[in-house]
Amino acid sequence: MNPNQATYQNWQRKLETNKLFRYWWQFWSNYSFVFYLIAGFILLFEDNLVAIIILGLTSFVVARMIITVAINSVYKKQRPYQKFNFNVITSRFFSMRDVNFNSFPSRHSIAYASVAGSILVFNPIVGIALLIVTVVTGVARVILSYHWPSDILTGLTLGSITGYLLTIYGLNVFFT
Repeated sequence: MNPNQATYQNWQRKLETNKLFRYWWQFWSNYSFVFYLIAGFILLFEDNLVAIIILGLTSFVVARMIITVAINSVYKKQRPYQKFNFNVITSRFFSMRDVNFNSFPSRHSIAYASVAGSILVFNPIVGIALLIVTVVTGVARVILSYHWPSDILTGLTLGSITGYLLTIYGLNVFFT
């Protein structure tokens, strides 16, 4: 179930009046990729580094640049700030206002989850940690009014499945 306009308005008010609340959720929405960089350094010590890089990037490209683009080309969904006409909080480098109706699925969630699903095959602890980062990032995207929960859940599901299956298949075909 998606939050209603009053819920989004309450979050917007809190984002405007509480700097800690605002900066916390802006960090998770826009800069949580730093946890993926940290995971990358951890994975440098894995035996299958080449496979991790190739299959992780392949999962990212398929999820973010093929699946998401295909869905966005046939299904147009407004973002909450578009539907409710909010002056959404943006970042200097990420999450700018968009006039296109491309909320579904969340590009952040599908991209992050695809990489996490891929890494899960090689290092379950790091993969699960990255899935948690993806969920928190998704919550932030909802609180900042960029997405509906259904956008996040769909992105998380499609991304995780894409990353995991492409990696399992890719390992069996290309790396055995």
